[in-house]
Amino acid sequence: MCEVFVSYAREDSDAVDQIVTSIKADGIDAFYDKDLGSVANYDLELRKKLRSARALVVFWSERSINSENVLHEANIAKRDNKLIPVVLSPLDIRELPMGHSLSQCIVVPDKGMNHEIYEQLISAIAEKTFQSWQNTYVTLKINQVKRESRLKLAELGARLKEEQERADEMEALLDSAQSTISRVRSYLGKSKNDKITQLVQELLEMLSATPRR
Repeated sequence: MCEVFVSYAREDSDAVDQIVTSIKADGIDAFYDKDLGSVANYDLELRKKLRSARALVVFWSERSINSENVLHEANIAKRDNKLIPVVLSPLDIRELPMGHSLSQCIVVPDKGMNHEIYEQLISAIAEKTFQSWQNTYVTLKINQVKRESRLKLAELGARLKEEQERADEMEALLDSAQSTISRVRSYLGKSKNDKITQLVQELLEMLSATPRR
């Protein structure tokens, strides 16, 4: 038995593999043909998985809409109210096989799956597998928090790096200023104009008092 059966065209493996890997990492029992390995009766095993699945995610693409197997699996899932259709760009949703609802499709943009679209997919799976979903819901939410935390940490790290670079720049400027002050003081030691020397000394004292980070 499996929670989610994945139907797709082999030509779309690169995109589908990444999505299925993410679904499994979130604790969802997802299955697709690559999980079978070597079996005596390949077709029989696929049929067993298809019957036992609580949901079927079909990835519609310019390749899969012409696949008899994908269409057959999608039709069965639609009949059993298990179907979750996902459209891979650049397929026009008007090209989907007849009889398949367009309004319920999850559309993956040209740039690929993003966080918002992925959450739509997860929510759709949750609705189809609600009874068993309670067992994995906590795991899913924990993984979601982890993803959001990693994003926030990355943003914080970038900000800290910027602040450190600014601090380093200020440190370099202060070092340069201190070097200049030392040279001016050395020069003033040789100056015979007491009034100018006094004014410059006061200015140097003010500069020297500038706090360093």
